[in-house]
Formats: sequence, structure tokens, C-alpha cells
Amino acid sequence: MAAYEEDENWPEIFVKVYIEDSLGERIWVDSSHCKNFVDNIQTAFSTKMPPKSMLLQLQTDTGRSGGDISAGSSPHPSTPDEDDSQTELLIAEEKLSPEDDGQVMPRYEELSESVEDYVLDVLKDQLNRRQPMDNVSRNLLRLLTATCGYKEVRLMAVQRLEMWLQNPKLTRPAQDLLMSLCMNCNSHGADDMEVISNLIKIRLKPKVILNHYMLCVRELLNAHKDNLGTMVKLVIFNELSNARNPNNMQVLHTLLQHSPEQAPKVREYSMLT
Repeated sequence: MAAYEEDENWPEIFVKVYIEDSLGERIWVDSSHCKNFVDNIQTAFSTKMPPKSMLLQLQTDTGRSGGDISAGSSPHPSTPDEDDSQTELLIAEEKLSPEDDGQVMPRYEELSESVEDYVLDVLKDQLNRRQPMDNVSRNLLRLLTATCGYKEVRLMAVQRLEMWLQNPKLTRPAQDLLMSLCMNCNSHGADDMEVISNLIKIRLKPKVILNHYMLCVRELLNAHKDNLGTMVKLVIFNELSNARNPNNMQVLHTLLQHSPEQAPKVREYSMLT
């Protein structure tokens, strides 16, 4: 890190080894001692990451529920060791490390296109492999979480999120991915509108996951001012369709709580158009 600290343009090989370790054993990408180095590499993705404290609270709340996923409680009875290790990593990252005082700045502005192409190629290859749902790597979801700054990644991820959220082995990283996706849905372009359209179709039953979904909806509304209008319209259209989502009313309640003045106006306009 020290050798490149003053360089504004870092080599693409750093991104490639980051991707390799992210999908592999995550030996250094999760290390607090490499945090500043990793943070600088992640500037390539322009991703707004959920605060570590938020992810830690999510894991704590989910862990407290305990029991059967069908009852709306913790969906992870089979992976306590891995979950505990991830919680320990999050706690470690909250503590000061020797790298914490380093500078974080954009390092890949000149290579942004080639880096994006490389990342998208890797992710498409991983996602398009023929494999059972249970064999999807938790580390792949963590990499998707870190690269949600790319609109193509958000679109690829949202199409599979419902399946991942309902898989007990993947629920926690899928929840982190959902949060990152919503926080980075900030362009209000055609791709992000398609992302929102897919989000409102996701059907969730476990209470702990549904509550997290509503928290993510709030972050989605904060990400761009026009996301509110899009959400209201799409939820109402879905409610009037033949494939209505049973969570629509709870989503509308969340929208009204978040924006008590604007949401009713958007809703009234939607009903008239």
C-alpha cells in the first residue's frame, strides 16, 4: 500500500487479485490490516457500502430470532460457525488498524471502463454457470454487494435476490446484497427503474427478512428523489394486477411513513393516470 499511496492511478492487477480473493478464501479482503488497501481498490466500483455497524446490527437482530425460518425467525441454524466468524470480522473492522490512517481516493478513473468490463465478465461467468441453487457461493454474493455501484450488477442481482433470500445458506449475505443494491439505486435510469420493478415483485414471508426488506426500501427512497414516485406507481399497479404481492400494503405503509407529505400526492396522481 505504501508504495502506491501517492499514486492516483493504480494498476488493474489489484482489482483482479481482489476479485480472486473475494471469490476464494477472502484471506486479505476481510482483514482489518488490509482495510485501507481494500477501500482504495473498491473505489473502482463506485459502490456506496452499507456501514459495518448496520451489517453487524443486522446479524445480531437475525441471530436473536433463532428457530425455524417458516416462523419468521433466524434462517441460519445450519451455519453458526461461519456466521460467528463473519460477525467477528465485522467487529474487527470497526476497530482501528495500522492501515486506518491511510488516504482513500479514486484510483481507477483512467481505467474505469476496462475495470468495469472485467468485473462484469467475471460476475456473468459466475452467475451463468449451471449449478444447483444451494451451490451458489456466499462469497459471490459478498462480491456482488461490493460491486453494486455498477447498474448492470444491480440488475443481475435483483433478478435472483428472492431465491437467495429464501435459501437458508445464503440469507445473510443476500440481505447485505439487498441493502447495497437499494443504497446504490441512484441513477433513476431505465436499468434502475427495472431494478425497482423487480424489487416490488419479491415475495417474502419470514418476519425478520421482511423487516429488513422494509429497511432497504427506506434506503432506496433516500438514494434518489424520484424513486418514491416510481415505487408508489409500481406498487399500486402490482396491487391491481393478477399477480399482486401480499406485501404491497406494508410497502405502501413504509413509503407513507418515510415521506408523509409527498407519498399521498404521488399515490393520488398514480390513481388518476
